[in-house]
Amino acid sequence: MAMGDTDANTLDARQRVDVLAADVSPFRLRARRVKVGLVNAFQELLRSRTATIGAIIVACLLAVVIFAQSLATHNPVKSNYRLRTARCTHAMDICKQEVPIFKEGAPNHFAACHLND
Repeated sequence: MAMGDTDANTLDARQRVDVLAADVSPFRLRARRVKVGLVNAFQELLRSRTATIGAIIVACLLAVVIFAQSLATHNPVKSNYRLRTARCTHAMDICKQEVPIFKEGAPNHFAACHLND
């Protein structure tokens, strides 16, 4: 076959798009190339079982990242001291009124407790 021949069987996807769309504007031609590329990539993804499973895992992780604010049961930065005093066996009345500050009880051991005062 000569170089100028346009046999659709011997051309790759990009060249086929160019041949089929010879009279289309450059913007539409580029958009069609992108669409064909994405369709081909998706078809290749579906052919490989491992790639499909990997894509599903990535999609699930992305969904968790996007909806993390609504999935979280509490704000991990803001600590609710009032709930912790209900579990403390040494809780006193002052614990319900004011929050204790962190103090060093032993070297490199900090605790927030009114018993340390």
